[in-house]
Amino acid sequence: MIVRLSTALDLPYRERNVLLRAAGFAGLYKQSELESEDIGLALRAFRRLMERHNPYPTFLLDRSWRILEVNESGSVFLSFCQTDVPQHDGLTVFDLFFDPAQLRPLIANWSECARHSIQRLHRESLELSDAEAIMQRLRRFPDVPEDWWAYDGSYAVRPVVPVQFRVGTSELSVFSLVTSLGTPTDVTSQELRLETLFPADKETERTLKEFSLKNKKPG
Repeated sequence: MIVRLSTALDLPYRERNVLLRAAGFAGLYKQSELESEDIGLALRAFRRLMERHNPYPTFLLDRSWRILEVNESGSVFLSFCQTDVPQHDGLTVFDLFFDPAQLRPLIANWSECARHSIQRLHRESLELSDAEAIMQRLRRFPDVPEDWWAYDGSYAVRPVVPVQFRVGTSELSVFSLVTSLGTPTDVTSQELRLETLFPADKETERTLKEFSLKNKKPG
């Protein structure tokens, strides 16, 4: 009954295991290590997609939006924006977005995008604790209105919100597309996702391609 109900509600595998354990049963869906043989096929597919998505910046994320890997164009894009991905555990795409020392000062429409991101976080978190943990981290950054943090059921999350970057004399407009496995086999493979920044206009497309070619590694 629990499995049928979970399937009908299309609950994530992690949540299904929680319900099963709460009812006194063992979890049905395993959670593999990222570099395990079981998850290797999915991970190789994601890495191939990241390579194919060049010259568009692509980030491999886990369920808490932590950055696991970045493709070559992602590194080039962050370099172009005069920032680097700090090498420490737990960094999320939201940290890059909200931190005044990272991408935030370069985003012309930051207020619109930041509020949209918080509501997206509320709606897309696989577990409530994930959203709470990330927002607790983000609260340490300055100048974010307090009323933004609450879930707003009336807020209309738009399907596409272009982010407007201003870097020197260049202006870039990008939107994100999230890719996940259509047939995940366990908790880990279901929770992995790619977030790719696609150009929202011709000028941005030209700039990303030119900058990628200019900084392309030999071989």
